[in-house]
Amino acid sequence: VMATCGTVGSPDSNSTDAVLAEHTFAGGASCYVKNDSPKPFKGTVDVSTISLSTGKVTSTKKVAVDMPAGAGVTQWFSVDGAINGAEEMLRVVVSDSDGAVTSDNPVPFAYPKNMKLPKAKVTVAVGEQLGNDSGAPVSVTVTSDALALYTTLTTLAQGRFEDNAFLMLPGTRTLKFFPFEGFDAAELKSTIRVEHAALYM
Repeated sequence: VMATCGTVGSPDSNSTDAVLAEHTFAGGASCYVKNDSPKPFKGTVDVSTISLSTGKVTSTKKVAVDMPAGAGVTQWFSVDGAINGAEEMLRVVVSDSDGAVTSDNPVPFAYPKNMKLPKAKVTVAVGEQLGNDSGAPVSVTVTSDALALYTTLTTLAQGRFEDNAFLMLPGTRTLKFFPFEGFDAAELKSTIRVEHAALYM
């Protein structure tokens, strides 16, 4: 189950700011939620606007969905209000009837080179293994002082991150690293690396 949005109409050519005019969509957004599961799905789609400069998240629209079994069952809806892709993006979150998130989709409306991204300072810290077993996951904490677009974690250590590419909002996020055979905790700590889009702007 996932949801996303696209722009309605062409960029607003009436804007007096030529730079922003290329990335401002006056018609709002056209969105859909899709159920490819063989089971019916009941839940909520929450569309929010995220300010790139502050990281503030503002809920724009919530839609209750009650969809039959898929695959390919689709429900469309619209989100009103102009979207300025240089200064904001959308976030579309689908939750089931129990509140569990099934899809969390950040949706940009401009290329990163055209976004006004803050120079976020992002750090990563490796914690302890969450259990005595050699295959127990390791706690990893990511901290940022501003929004960091396309935050990416890499390492030479054997294993995988619970999530290694995501939109990082200001604050702290803790996730897990799942070891594979040959895992060395010291190698994870010495080679873990964090990057994000603004570092290359």
